[in-house]
Amino acid sequence: MIFLTICTSGITCKGDGYHEQTDLTIKLDTGKNLTGSTAVIVYKKPDATIGEWVATIETPSNGIISYSIIEKLGMAGTWTIWAKVTNNSLISISDAVKFMVYKTEN
Repeated sequence: MIFLTICTSGITCKGDGYHEQTDLTIKLDTGKNLTGSTAVIVYKKPDATIGEWVATIETPSNGIISYSIIEKLGMAGTWTIWAKVTNNSLISISDAVKFMVYKTEN
């Protein structure tokens, strides 16, 4: 099981975001010890485009990874993300989680 938290500075963490938002941190709790590992957060946009963000391993012993978004997500809809962890030559893939990105009304 993987847990998702989306946080903005000064705002309570929640599970959704906005497509124009640039102050956003995605955190995944893998529940695994990630000492000595590297990690990426793989994403699938609502239009099925797949990419990845290089994650920071915040708490290796507890398996917390994060990525701070500095560019607009740019697309409203349901996003899917999962952790991909590499330790030596072993690659682990987490379960996927979904979150909603809402269109910002001007």
